[in-house]
Amino acid sequence: MLESQTQPAGAEETGARETLDPREGLRLLSDHRGLIVAVTAIALAIAAAINWTSTPYYRATARILIERDNARVMSFQDIYNLGTGTDDYYLTQYQILESRAIAETALAALGAEDREWFVARGRDPVRELLAIRRIRPVTKSRLVDVEAEHPDPAAARRIVDAMVAAYVSDGQQRRSSASSLALERLKADAEDLQAKLLVAEGAAQRFKTDHEIISMDDRRNLLAARLETQTEQLAEIERRSSEARARLSSVRETLGPDAAATGPAVAVGLSQRDLPEVLQSPVIANCKKELLEAHAELSELERSYKPRHPRIVALQNRIASLERQTDAEVRAVVAALTRESERCAQEERELKARIAEQKTAMLDMESRAIQYEMLHDEADNTRRLYEAILSRLKEVEIIDEHDTTNVHRIGTAEVTMQPVRPRKLLNLAFAALVGLVVAAGLALVVEMADRSVKSPVDAARILATPVLGLVPRIETSGGAAATTLDCLDARSSVAEAFRTIRTALSFSEMGRSMRSVVVTSAAPSEGKSMVSVSLAASYARAGKRVLLIDADMRRPRLHRVFDVRAEEGFPNLLLGGRDPRELATATGVEGLWIMTCPVLPPNPVELLTEGVTPELMARLYAAFDLVVFDTPPAGLVSDAVVLGTTVDRVLFVVRSFSTDRGLARRAMSQLRNVGCKVAGLILNHADQRAERYSRYSYGYSNYAYASDGKATRRTRVAEDVVLVPGVFDGKRPSAPEPVEQEEPVA
Repeated sequence: MLESQTQPAGAEETGARETLDPREGLRLLSDHRGLIVAVTAIALAIAAAINWTSTPYYRATARILIERDNARVMSFQDIYNLGTGTDDYYLTQYQILESRAIAETALAALGAEDREWFVARGRDPVRELLAIRRIRPVTKSRLVDVEAEHPDPAAARRIVDAMVAAYVSDGQQRRSSASSLALERLKADAEDLQAKLLVAEGAAQRFKTDHEIISMDDRRNLLAARLETQTEQLAEIERRSSEARARLSSVRETLGPDAAATGPAVAVGLSQRDLPEVLQSPVIANCKKELLEAHAELSELERSYKPRHPRIVALQNRIASLERQTDAEVRAVVAALTRESERCAQEERELKARIAEQKTAMLDMESRAIQYEMLHDEADNTRRLYEAILSRLKEVEIIDEHDTTNVHRIGTAEVTMQPVRPRKLLNLAFAALVGLVVAAGLALVVEMADRSVKSPVDAARILATPVLGLVPRIETSGGAAATTLDCLDARSSVAEAFRTIRTALSFSEMGRSMRSVVVTSAAPSEGKSMVSVSLAASYARAGKRVLLIDADMRRPRLHRVFDVRAEEGFPNLLLGGRDPRELATATGVEGLWIMTCPVLPPNPVELLTEGVTPELMARLYAAFDLVVFDTPPAGLVSDAVVLGTTVDRVLFVVRSFSTDRGLARRAMSQLRNVGCKVAGLILNHADQRAERYSRYSYGYSNYAYASDGKATRRTRVAEDVVLVPGVFDGKRPSAPEPVEQEEPVA
């Protein structure tokens, strides 16, 4: 079903900013194809002129190999270790090749004729030489291509050879200069190191003589052996001293504290005689044996004699003597132990002193050895450095004698057989591309500058209203556009277009109940009067009683269309009290009456506001089946807005490639803001350009009536009409239904 609105009433530029359809781009290119062809042709002509007038240039190319560095003559490894080099080295070489100094040397090496060619090209010949040469490193290699372009192939070869020779000569000069400078520095360093070596060796020799150092290792071994022997002796003395102190301590503990105070003169008891040190004495052992024998003999005599017997007394004296002798021997043993302990302590102290002296001697020797080794090492280091400087000095002298280079030329320079400039095909292709881009940009600018509504798609999107149909542009035999009266011909393509519009309205929800309709537009000269006449005539031919009212009370036009002269008309009807049938005039179309505007009221809007009442509309409905109002443009005056609120429907006329988008949008907004029921849009004056602007196609002029009344079909036949989807709901009726009658409003 047809809808009155497909977007909100306040839709502004949002619809116009939708994503551009690719077909719109093709349409844009097709519509402005003349501009595109012209701009592209101009670009191609310019490119062709440049190709024709440009001097052809030939290119010469010389390939060179740049090694990382010269092979060092004195080093076997350097001769065969080629290496890959670092990026910064080769980048530096490329910059040297492109430098002005190399170009100056190459220019000076060229002949006079070649130099004059560069002088004639500009004030700076070196800059001109730099402009025609190019350095191209070969990827992932140490090869470099040196190129030069010149109108003369032989001159291009000479320039390349001069560039390579200048680069090789520059490298040799830099190496020679570096070698000379290095040679001077090495000689100075060698003399300085020789003096330092003499001083270092003299200091080491004097230190060795002053400290009587013959062999540091032998003396170090001797002192170490002595220290080891003394350490072993000290361990033995400490063991003996410890044992003596232990025995002495044991004896003193047995004798008691008095023995320690009074010494060995104290009387010896029986327990003291059992000491291990005492028992070990042979004298004491003999004494003990004799005492045992004496005591045994005394026991025998006491059994036989009395205590005062001389033999007993004598034996007792002998026993006492043996006791005294034993005690004396015990005291001697204790004294010996004391002396042994003191002697061991003394030996231990003396041996420790000798070991300390030996350690001091070893430390002193190590200190002198360290000092000597430092002096000796300093002398050795100075000697090695001096020898290295001498070796490098000899190497530099040999290199300086041999003029070597790390740049090697690969073959001879090659010259192209055909010119490399200008690239004619590439220039033409680039010119064509630039011309197309510029032309497309100009076409887009022109398109954006054109603010008119061009196609049904534009109209429906911008005004948010469906398009009911297209009215084609008809040219008369004289070449001018067809007049409104010419459109009354029932066999014209315009009449066929309005029959299609009438059918669309008849099958729409709004069209079935339509008894009155206002036809308006956004601006003058957009064809609203022609649409009003054609629409009214179409309904009249369908059997309806149609009244066409010229409601444009500022510039009425319908009386000239129908050539009607009336004294009274629509303003008299608005004043009230008049029958519409009295003011209507019949036309040449059966069922069509017209009500003109013979006078121009001073206040049309106020007259419409007060005159158009429900009672007036009821009288019009009672007399006619359909009332069509031809109103002034809604974008300029408010007459159509006032009438639109009282009628059933409003038709908005848009002229293709003429109606301004902004003005049409404002007019549509005014109609909707007051509640007018806009049935749809009619795109007037549509021609083949409008057809290219949209998916809508039409062929009213291609499918027309012949003079004998029989239909003729041309080669291309388009659809009678293509409406906004939803009008027919997928059905195409065999004949349009008549407009339904409504009961007059009381």
